[in-house]
Amino acid sequence: MKLQTYGLDFSKHPNISQLEIELLMVGDADPSRISGISRGQHIKHVVHMLWPDVIKSWNDWNELALWAWTNHNEIGVTGCAAAGKTFTFTLLSLVEYLAKPMATRVALTSTTVPSLRGRIWSEMMRFVRPAVPLFGLNVVDSQTKIQSQRGDDRSSIIALAVDSGAVEQAVGKLQGVHLPRMVIMVDEAAQTNPAVFSARANLQVGTDFYHFIAIANASSMFDPHGLFCEPRMGWGSIQDGDEHWETKSGVCVRFDGLKSPNVKAGRLIYPYLFGQENIDTIKKNFGEGSLEWNSYCRGMWSRSGARNTMLDSAMITDGQAREGVIWQGGGVKTIAGLDPAFTTEGDDCILRFAKVGKADDGNLTMLLTDTVRLNLQDDPNYPLFYQVADQTINELKARNVKPEDFALDATGAGAGIADIISQRWQSGFVRVSFGGAATDAPISVEDNRPAKQVYANRVTQLWGQIKVVVMGGRLRGLDDQTARELCARIYTLKNERTLLESKKDLKKRTKGNSPDRADALALLAELFVAQNGIGDASGSQEQNSEEWEKYALDHEIEADYR
Repeated sequence: MKLQTYGLDFSKHPNISQLEIELLMVGDADPSRISGISRGQHIKHVVHMLWPDVIKSWNDWNELALWAWTNHNEIGVTGCAAAGKTFTFTLLSLVEYLAKPMATRVALTSTTVPSLRGRIWSEMMRFVRPAVPLFGLNVVDSQTKIQSQRGDDRSSIIALAVDSGAVEQAVGKLQGVHLPRMVIMVDEAAQTNPAVFSARANLQVGTDFYHFIAIANASSMFDPHGLFCEPRMGWGSIQDGDEHWETKSGVCVRFDGLKSPNVKAGRLIYPYLFGQENIDTIKKNFGEGSLEWNSYCRGMWSRSGARNTMLDSAMITDGQAREGVIWQGGGVKTIAGLDPAFTTEGDDCILRFAKVGKADDGNLTMLLTDTVRLNLQDDPNYPLFYQVADQTINELKARNVKPEDFALDATGAGAGIADIISQRWQSGFVRVSFGGAATDAPISVEDNRPAKQVYANRVTQLWGQIKVVVMGGRLRGLDDQTARELCARIYTLKNERTLLESKKDLKKRTKGNSPDRADALALLAELFVAQNGIGDASGSQEQNSEEWEKYALDHEIEADYR
């Protein structure tokens, strides 16, 4: 067969193959100026030569992935189950490596070793087999790496598990090697530590080819994957049927199950891809519009969030809670809330601050400001209770916080810290108990049922109060971590009352994540509502009842629920 040389002179390389010529074109930033053919088309030529079975089943979703690959450096990938997301991008990363193996490093990551070997590494091993004898690659499966030359770990393909116990080491391996061409592919990106995403700035320094791909099913707009895929103009700027959109650093491509090649064809053409049967199963088991429907079928972040979380992405977005604020004038004060959770389960001890005043629209608003994680030392001569009290007092004094503008969780051991603060500083601050029963206070102006009829306990009421403030558009400055905590904690119905998931169950379900920042926010919301009334705090124009104005925060019932 005559070689297609694209007008280049290969007389000095009489044994060159068509595959090598195509890879030469792939390695060029713009081969169209030489061959008249796009880089994407040259990539497809390579796929055809090395994996003819793949090119025979090439479809619209492969084309979407290829378009993103050849037009953007940073690519967020979301989609339904069985969309071939990891499959296609692993294939593209290997083609990129084969184009210039001595100048390229490919890093594949997943959360755990079993996940790594079961997903992205197994795909890579499947594709690399026909390339090993052709390119003389050295596969070290036990160490999940592929070397261009035996012993060369620099110009190689490596696969790393970046679970919580190995994040520093894995990030160090990612950042420790710089070659002209760098490809980083993050599988299970929603559960991946944010440190991996933060390493991007270092990874692309000094490269002439750089790709960072983050793949996951859509989960939360506030997890690392959701933040990476956020549209450049915000979530409200995209439509339900969009298959790709511009992000702050590149593009996000979406594989919508309703637009699967099988569904569009009206029959099962590709058995390994999502199809009508999958749509019917998800709809039957979870319901259209459910979190599972949005994530596993539509491949999209839920605008209404999980149905059983106290807050969700849509509430936070609609309430503009992540926005800033312009104050109307003077009269802005600082309030504070302390969550000393460390005393019971080894969690962070969080002190939060917020400013309260009238925004330029005339509405009373609470703007979250500093979040201080108290630095506690293991010192037998300086008990932790006193360390917490002293550091808290110093932070309060530094911001001129008045006693009546400070609240702390006085549940359990928190009561002892409250006593020390009272002795060493001032009394008159607000002691809030997260334990025990909900109160008689109305849950909102529009719904004047007492909280004890709606919420199964006090902690559920406190979190419900955050929801009231957010939906009223009165909270600003919400950070990503707190948003994740708010959207992670689920609730159930118990005796027709809302019951928030216990902290113990939450930590077990989320592998140790504790909602300490959200609990501290609950204290700020409690202060905000108590001092200003449910009407002003929730955005209602109705008058607050005298009973609510006199509502007392100090409930000392002990409980181990949290």
